[in-house]
Amino acid sequence: KKDYIPAIYSLGLCYEKGKGVKQNTNKAMKHFKYAASKGYTKALNKIKSFKVFDSEENEFDLSLTDIKALTEF
Repeated sequence: KKDYIPAIYSLGLCYEKGKGVKQNTNKAMKHFKYAASKGYTKALNKIKSFKVFDSEENEFDLSLTDIKALTEF
C-alpha cells in the first residue's frame, strides 16, 4: 500500500493552522518532513518557510544542509 503524499502534506497544513485538529507545530513539521523525504516539493518549501529560533529566541535562516537533515529519516 502506497502513501498518498499530498494527503500527508495536507494533514500537516491542518496541524499547522489548527483546522479540524488541535494546532500542533511539531506534528505539522513531522508530516511536512515525511512528505519532503518522499520528494514532495510543496513540503520542502513549507519547511524552508518555517521561522526557526535558537534558545535565546533569535531568528535564523535554515541552510540547505539543515533542510536536508530535517527531511532525512
